Amino acid sequence: MKKMSEERIKTKLSQKITDSRRLKFLELYLTPGTKYFNNGYQSAIKAGFTENTAVTILSKYKWVTDGIKMIRGNSIDTQVLAEKSRKVLSKSLDSDDPKIAQDTAKFISSHIDPDFIQKQEVNIQLPSPIYGGKSKESDIKKEDE
Repeated sequence: MKKMSEERIKTKLSQKITDSRRLKFLELYLTPGTKYFNNGYQSAIKAGFTENTAVTILSKYKWVTDGIKMIRGNSIDTQVLAEKSRKVLSKSLDSDDPKIAQDTAKFISSHIDPDFIQKQEVNIQLPSPIYGGKSKESDIKKEDE
């Protein structure tokens, strides 16, 4: 993502957004390097919105997502991406090549449960044998018996 200066962000947003509070919110929220960057609540409070609005501003208002898209561009549709990923993973798991199927299963498992893929060292203290670690003569079975 390209870094945009505060002035360029302000200019681009002000062409479409005329409400001063909305404009101020988006400037604060989208300008990298400020303490309000990517902080919807603090940006909304600083821009003059009520606390109730600030709590839900990112999820409730279409103008917010439109403003973000204007600056950052359209993002990838996550549903479409997830469906494509499912298809690829399904094909890989059903592959005739066992190496591909195994690698795919390992990849999926490592993302579901990271402990699955990580090697772990097991250190346990075993007690010393009661009789000093040597076999007693009477415990050794003779082959000729």
